[in-house]
Amino acid sequence: MSLIFLTGMPGAGKTHWGRKLALVRDLPFVDMDEYIETREGKTITEIFELEGERGFRQIEAVVLREIIKTHTHGIIACGGGTVTHDGNIEIMRATGCIVYLKADIDTLAKRLQDGADHRPLLTRLPYLLPTLQQMLSAREGFYDQADHILQVENLTDTTFAQIIDACTNKHS
Repeated sequence: MSLIFLTGMPGAGKTHWGRKLALVRDLPFVDMDEYIETREGKTITEIFELEGERGFRQIEAVVLREIIKTHTHGIIACGGGTVTHDGNIEIMRATGCIVYLKADIDTLAKRLQDGADHRPLLTRLPYLLPTLQQMLSAREGFYDQADHILQVENLTDTTFAQIIDACTNKHS
């Protein structure tokens, strides 16, 4: 078994599904945002305020490499923009399987409308839906390079587990 990287937009359910399946399968689980906050001693929002997006993406790239060095298998919930910067997608592809949790804009907006204050790229702009559409447009070409694409509105435990099994078999 190798690493399984969950990617997708904020609100797609990367942490939810990653934790859930890691628990059921007794696999290590790492949420990159939580790892970064612990490592840096700051919230993601504070890092963005102090370092800007560019500084955050540099930290994120270093953290991705740290996680890969310290974990030979398990599920990694990546930040929504992880795949778009610093050759991260190539490193992820070389060390594991990438699963894109794809969600409709309306689903994302509904899930995020109450928690956008914890997501720095969503707090700066006054309109959540256009911001999400812009982010998705910029990122979708990266997301679409995943080994597996799962539509979250129809996602079941069984379907998700089957994809994880397919990833496991791919890298055995």
